Amino acid sequence: MADRLASEGWHIAPREADHTYYKLKNPDAMVRRDSADEGTVTDFKCLRRNSPNAVKRNVIEGGEQVDYYGGGDVVIDGRDVGLDAATARRGYVKAVGQARQHGQSMPDNSYFILGDNTMLKIEYER
Repeated sequence: MADRLASEGWHIAPREADHTYYKLKNPDAMVRRDSADEGTVTDFKCLRRNSPNAVKRNVIEGGEQVDYYGGGDVVIDGRDVGLDAATARRGYVKAVGQARQHGQSMPDNSYFILGDNTMLKIEYER
C-alpha cells in the first residue's frame, strides 16, 4: 500500500505503537501529501471482502483509530478484492449513517484504492 501512495507523491512515516495505556488507539502513520503538508494521522485498512458492509466497517474502525488524535484520515486498500467506486460509495454512505445514528467518529477523509489501482477520495461533511 505504501508503494501505491508513494506513487501519488505521499510521504508515509510509520508511527510507533503506544501500548502504555489500555485500549489506546494506534493509527498506523503520519502522512504528508506534499512538502507543504504538516502531516495527517492516518490509519490503513485492507478489505477482505468486496461489499458495502466491509467498507462501512473499515471506515468506522479507521475513524475510531484517528479520533483520539483529533481526527485524521483512513486509507482503505480494495485492490485484492476488486473494489469499485460504486461499492466504496455505498459503504461510505452506510458508515456515515451508522456514525451519525450511534455517535461514532468518522475520518476527515477516506481514500479508497480501487481494484483498478485508481484512488477515490471522499471528504466527510460535518
